[in-house]
Amino acid sequence: MKKTILLWGTLAICSFSFAQTEVFINEIHYDNIGGDTNEGVEIAGPTGTNLTNWRLVYYNGVDGTESNTQLLAGIIPNEQNNRGLIWFTHATSIQNDMEGIALIDPLGKVIQFLSYEGSFTATNGLANGLTSVDIGVEESDTTTAVGESLQLTGSGTNYEDFTWVSPNSATQNTINNSQTFSIAPAIISSSYNVTGLNYEIGSGPSNEGSFAIGGSNLTNDIIINSPSNFEISETSGGSFSTSITLLYGAGTISPTTIYVRLKTGLTIGNYNENVTITSVGSIGKTVSLEGNVSPNIGAIIITEIMKDPTKVNDNFGEYFEVYNTTGADIDMNGWVISDAGGSTHTINLPVVVLSGGYAVFGINSNSATNGGLTVNYQYVSTFGLVNTSDEIILTTPAEMGSVIIDQVYYDDINFPNNIGESMELHLFKYDAISNNTGSNWGTAITTYGLGDLGTPGTNNDFGLSVVKNEIENFKMYPNPVSNGILNMSSNNNANKQVEIYTLNGQQVYSENLQFKEKINISNLNTGIYLVRIIEEGNISTRKLVIN
Repeated sequence: MKKTILLWGTLAICSFSFAQTEVFINEIHYDNIGGDTNEGVEIAGPTGTNLTNWRLVYYNGVDGTESNTQLLAGIIPNEQNNRGLIWFTHATSIQNDMEGIALIDPLGKVIQFLSYEGSFTATNGLANGLTSVDIGVEESDTTTAVGESLQLTGSGTNYEDFTWVSPNSATQNTINNSQTFSIAPAIISSSYNVTGLNYEIGSGPSNEGSFAIGGSNLTNDIIINSPSNFEISETSGGSFSTSITLLYGAGTISPTTIYVRLKTGLTIGNYNENVTITSVGSIGKTVSLEGNVSPNIGAIIITEIMKDPTKVNDNFGEYFEVYNTTGADIDMNGWVISDAGGSTHTINLPVVVLSGGYAVFGINSNSATNGGLTVNYQYVSTFGLVNTSDEIILTTPAEMGSVIIDQVYYDDINFPNNIGESMELHLFKYDAISNNTGSNWGTAITTYGLGDLGTPGTNNDFGLSVVKNEIENFKMYPNPVSNGILNMSSNNNANKQVEIYTLNGQQVYSENLQFKEKINISNLNTGIYLVRIIEEGNISTRKLVIN
């Protein structure tokens, strides 16, 4: 025969909940004489609270593991003073011995973790590591009559105001015996999170999301504040700001739609922040916001591939290099490296590629065994670079849309195919279209490490020298330039398209010059540049030094 234990109401307080728990477990039934009937749990809270995506997770008190999960739904009605309840019948049965019940909100937060017939610590799931609070009363298959339940009694509005009592006549979907809901202000939110507030870099703000805010028994206005990277409005397509005030009037605010979006002008990355909703005298609420700014196609491009080293085995020395073509640093953590055959690897560490900088991905990051190169990130050996034909595909994480930012399909016929020499993208072809054409790639001539040829993490050899001189009697002077003025001439002295690049491949000048027009480059920093000139379809390239 089971003992019935009465403990102080203070034992019912869940130590990890907020000081005031507004939505809470109000009634439980799990055991009675004979076959257990109508087992379930009742949830109480402010009228209008949407319980969709809330859940009850049941825990085995013996080993602390989850036994099953019950999804909730429904809008809490008004039973008394804008407070109400909904009873949820369990689909199968609730354990009769020591059991825990965790009330989980739509964001996955444990609001309560209660238990009966003892206390224990959860060993898995969302409540993992939390110790349950024994409600201090229990039911029995020898003393609890059919139609009885465990209930909270007392007067108040929040869980902490009430006390659990021994089995009494069940009151499912109605106020418990000896229970009174007092008048108290409440903020009502229709949503707990808004996701999908995304845009590509340079094209913000994001699309709009929305949530609704209302209130009952209010004594003060509701103040809605957006976090720093989001903005809110009461009108779709209207003026957005960082704060909105809803006037409480006679104490009731009907559900008001609040529109939200991710601000324009942000850098590439994920943004997870909270809107805060407050009203003096009420328990504050938050709405979680999720958005991201994703890179454009070609923001990261593949610029060098070493598929067949000779100083070490392929499975020690293969690598590929990427370059950031944008004006902002990009973290590739979470990106996916794959080929067309199904081999994939998700980057699981921060790999920040600086603006105008390189990063090297290799099969082996140990420079003592990989041929002497420095690798920024080591991918798994299940992804490798085939020596004949293969693919490297770079895709953003799912939260950024799983967009292919760059891909190179190479072969051993149209692309360079010399063992011990990396193939390098020409510096004038630093874009996501050109790097998929074999003729835009050349072989490295610089030695690294143990003696293979390549330029991992630095400027490619292919493009640093004069690769074409098709313009007859072309001259560029003075070189070096010290006064900011550059001159050009040729036999035809026809109009010329002039492009100037940094050694990292970034274009810093592009103009169509008429006849023998002088070039003003006084705004360029001192250093070494590459110049590409096109005249009547003919091309010449030169190095340019600016002092």
